[in-house]
Amino acid sequence: MANGTKNSLISIQFVSLISISPRIKRTLWNKWYNLLARNDSQGLLASMNYGYIDNTNVSTIEYTSPQLALYERVLGNTNINNKRVIEIGSGRGAGAAFLAGKFKPELYIGMDLAINASLNSVTPDNVSSLRFVSGDALAIPIKPKSIDIVINIESSHCYGNLAEFIKQVSGLLVNNGYFCYCDLMPPSQIKQLHQYFESHQMVVTESIDITENIIASLDSTSVENSEKIKTHIPWYLRKAFADFAGIQNTGVYNLFKSGKLVYYAFLVKKI
Repeated sequence: MANGTKNSLISIQFVSLISISPRIKRTLWNKWYNLLARNDSQGLLASMNYGYIDNTNVSTIEYTSPQLALYERVLGNTNINNKRVIEIGSGRGAGAAFLAGKFKPELYIGMDLAINASLNSVTPDNVSSLRFVSGDALAIPIKPKSIDIVINIESSHCYGNLAEFIKQVSGLLVNNGYFCYCDLMPPSQIKQLHQYFESHQMVVTESIDITENIIASLDSTSVENSEKIKTHIPWYLRKAFADFAGIQNTGVYNLFKSGKLVYYAFLVKKI
């Protein structure tokens, strides 16, 4: 790999926190996810989230992976049975397949922009409601007011225009529909998010800081993921993968520990 290409590998810390134009930020993120997916032959990033561990609930650790536990935590008590669901930013489809298989939605659409992400996923034979489409979170190709539940897990920081994304979500939802949402963000962004929701006829029913649960998950997977990266990832991508995966004492992990990044879960109702 040429030096210029190696130098273009932007760490997640840089892209998340440096002030750059939304268009450039979005372009970098798209290239970043496709690059990681192309080099992830072992499926290390199958569900592409940091995971969730509730240390007061042993079943989270015993019966499911931290990455899938995050889906269940963000969904909470929201009923998706017989509902029309779209997951925006479904990655490689592991979370979508999990929820669509565990519950009984009328329709579960996994949508992702990255060409090497959800389009390469295989729908389980016993989950007829699940399908994957390619689409842009800032121009969602779905009929307005046709979705009961929108799910977005740890991907909105890539979009470059959060206000437009919330507008898109609001436009998709039927009245009394729900937005199940989580992501990492600077603390200053929380108030801004509430303002975006309010301006698009959405009411926040739950807003919870789950940063410590995310750190617990990263702690639990750090050694194993470090070994997988050393074994399966080309040397020139290992630092980038370690940052992306939140390995202990790398960029994003340290930002969580310092409080410069927080991780929030939201449940928002369209009114």
